[in-house]
Amino acid sequence: MGRKHSYLYCFITLYLVLNLLPIAGICQAKKTDRPGDIVATLNNKSKHQNTEKLYVQLDRSWYKHGDTLWYKAYLLNRNLSASLQSGLIYIELINDSSRVVKRQMIKANGGVAAGDIEIKRKFIPGTYTLRAYTNWMRNFGIEKFFSCKINIAPSGNNYWLINEHHTFDKNRNVNMQLHFGDLTPKNIGFRDMQLNVLDGTDILLKKSAITDPYGNLNYKFKLPDKKLDHVSLQIEDMGRDADLHKFILPVSLNKTENTDLQFMPEGGSLLAGLPTKVGFKAVGEDGTGVTEIKGVVYNNAMQQVASFKSIHMGMGLFTFTPKAGETYTAKVVFKDTITKNYALPAVKTSGIILQVKNLSNKDTLELQLQATPDILADGKNYTLIGMARDSVCYTGSVFFKGMPVVKAIPKKLFATGVIKFILLDAANDPLTQRLVFIDQNDELNIKISSNKPVYNTRDSVSLQVYVTDTAGKPVKGNFSLAVTDNGEVKAPDVNAENIATRMLLTTDLKGTIEEPGYYFNKSHADRVEVLDNLLLTQGWVSYDFKKCLEPDGNIQYKAEDQLRITGKATNIFDGSIADTRIQLKSEIPVFQMETQTDKKGRFEFSDLPDMDNIDLMIQAVRSFNIGVKVDEFEPPEVKMGRSYSTPWFVNSDSSYVNYVTGIHKVSLAPGVNAVKLKPGEELEHGKRMLKEVVINRHKYRPPPPVRLALDEEDVKNARTGAKPLTLMELLNLKENINSMYKLLIVDEVPLVPFNSVTSSDARFTVDRWLEYYTTNDIIDFRVERMFLNTKQGELPALRIYVTTNAHNGGDMTAVGGYAYRPMPFSYPHKFYSPRYKVNDKDAPVTVDKRSTVYWSPEVITDDAGKANVSFYTSDQLGTYTLNIEGGNMSGNIGHQSQQIRIIPKQ
Repeated sequence: MGRKHSYLYCFITLYLVLNLLPIAGICQAKKTDRPGDIVATLNNKSKHQNTEKLYVQLDRSWYKHGDTLWYKAYLLNRNLSASLQSGLIYIELINDSSRVVKRQMIKANGGVAAGDIEIKRKFIPGTYTLRAYTNWMRNFGIEKFFSCKINIAPSGNNYWLINEHHTFDKNRNVNMQLHFGDLTPKNIGFRDMQLNVLDGTDILLKKSAITDPYGNLNYKFKLPDKKLDHVSLQIEDMGRDADLHKFILPVSLNKTENTDLQFMPEGGSLLAGLPTKVGFKAVGEDGTGVTEIKGVVYNNAMQQVASFKSIHMGMGLFTFTPKAGETYTAKVVFKDTITKNYALPAVKTSGIILQVKNLSNKDTLELQLQATPDILADGKNYTLIGMARDSVCYTGSVFFKGMPVVKAIPKKLFATGVIKFILLDAANDPLTQRLVFIDQNDELNIKISSNKPVYNTRDSVSLQVYVTDTAGKPVKGNFSLAVTDNGEVKAPDVNAENIATRMLLTTDLKGTIEEPGYYFNKSHADRVEVLDNLLLTQGWVSYDFKKCLEPDGNIQYKAEDQLRITGKATNIFDGSIADTRIQLKSEIPVFQMETQTDKKGRFEFSDLPDMDNIDLMIQAVRSFNIGVKVDEFEPPEVKMGRSYSTPWFVNSDSSYVNYVTGIHKVSLAPGVNAVKLKPGEELEHGKRMLKEVVINRHKYRPPPPVRLALDEEDVKNARTGAKPLTLMELLNLKENINSMYKLLIVDEVPLVPFNSVTSSDARFTVDRWLEYYTTNDIIDFRVERMFLNTKQGELPALRIYVTTNAHNGGDMTAVGGYAYRPMPFSYPHKFYSPRYKVNDKDAPVTVDKRSTVYWSPEVITDDAGKANVSFYTSDQLGTYTLNIEGGNMSGNIGHQSQQIRIIPKQ
């Protein structure tokens, strides 16, 4: 069949499928469709969608203010080869309030990209989420994005620690008991605190309070009677060091009696008379698995028919044979001895069960299919499909002549990863589905050889990385290596996500997978069993085949192979202007480009030079009555869900405090004295020790109380009134501030320069902006009081943060043109690794306490599968962890973690 005829055939098939489907219910194909047609449709759609998988390796997961977060991104397609369709990757750092505090755009080359984020002091200590995605990935939902948790602690010695305990009763009353102290230890007494109860970013309640002489503070409040997604307590010290002491404490409302326990029969249903495996999973209100539950299943007559007990993360399974007309109830006992009853799914009298036996010592999968008597009597044929990495790898016919039907399917037909088996009836309607994991043991073998068994402080380390495949052949690949000091930061969690768990498991399942590394760690004897339980429960879905057959109507976002600037030329009536010249200009650096609009008035600029925080003017060459609109970047929503990760400073034990502060060891190598660097001598890459400067400042003047903070009710009323309020009117809800100076930051960009806030032109510009925009134009609005240092002395002012719907830094339109500042590329810095000379007695030294001892995003193995790495140890004694990840960028991945020891000089 020719190519044109093939395309025509696929188009007609999709047209018939779409137009003959019922409006509701499961998607149905035509009765005359053959299994081969469905297979072709599935494979063609998979090829067209070409899904991407993204993994980001970090140097570590714990950081302090002043540290640098180093990362390497791996962008692969469904076959785990380098994805070449996307050349841009977005990296976001999101705080506990679901606010993006940092966004970067980086270039991907051959499926890899590297970068770094400076952990600035403005990042409030706590737990953050690092999120990464491509524009193409947005078509398939934010659950496909990469995300991981990191912790940020303050720098210096001015640490606060918080002990927190709270209770929550059935009337939604919360009683929080807080204690504030520091590392000396000393109680933080008589401190003014601003307490805000938040639901996400919305302020529910506000209160000012003072700690007692012993640092204690009790806060009782009642939550509103509505569904709350993410309750937290924002604490701000209003004293001298207020900017150092801002905290966000997650408030877990996890009650055992509100545990969600779901029972998921293998194959989808409880069928009368057929023995069935039933998977179960218990999830708390915080979205995490309830670790220990056990229970008993009773029938109508309260007779025990089965018992069960969780074995990992609230998951497990049991087997029993349900009977027609019976209803079943599980009586569950939780860890705290609280009991609760849960109903099992209703028993059906017609259907098919698909069961899988996946023994690790067998080369085949054993699939057993059992049917109820009515289906046995029909004598119809069924089709079994097996899919791996979105492609159909197996098809077979099923005919129920006896009980059960057994299919032995070779595992070699499938690539490593999650396999989906679907049973279709004669009309190609899906009847049942089962997920299973196949491990072909084809992960790359990575060996790290060191030139010494142990090392001294400030010693030269030489490593050789050697990578082979399962056949022992050398592999040429692209890897990244992080070396961290276990005494400075917590060693990487062996159960945490890695490149293998991400690419082979978590991207193919919905929801959060807790401790994904557990299922790949061969030291766990039960890992195969608990992995199958995971697929039986979290991989259990309703069998709606509609999305598998419908065309790609959800493709909204284009793959970005490079940075492109697109937009539209319009007339005064917003009509399109075709075939007109559009010009793009930049003054610094100087360059100019031109292009032509198409028949719809659309234009595009590509092959742009590297740009870093530059301003562009885009306008029509014939500018009379022609306007220009640019397609601004609209970031995806931030929907982090319920997360109750406890920050390091809350209820910390001594080990956590030691890891964060590093106070547990400051020893140097014998004979090394700690002295200060001389002025001008290099501390680290790009930074030098400066001369001591004595600063004489005026007596500290604390800011006035924050009375302009707008709560949820203020913004809600302003948006839902008969007429939306302007932002100036919104400010004046609290008090008249027309006469005050205003520093306005719109979408993280100052509307006017900082040094001209007090000028009359700047004041006019800011006031006009606030009077023009309304509450319908913004997403978020925050106000803080401050002082401006002027020639007239300290003057009260406002710092106003606005996040707009357009996210364009204010009104950037201009007559006849469009002033545009594209998101700049973020280019990686080079990791600085000191070099020490042997017996250099005259060299000045400081205490070298690097948390990340070494980081390299470019460990490239050659044709022999080898790569060499070298660095110097620090002054710390103890253990380093070497963590390397990556792949050959053509289908195989691997990771390895091992340790080296640092001992005193003999």
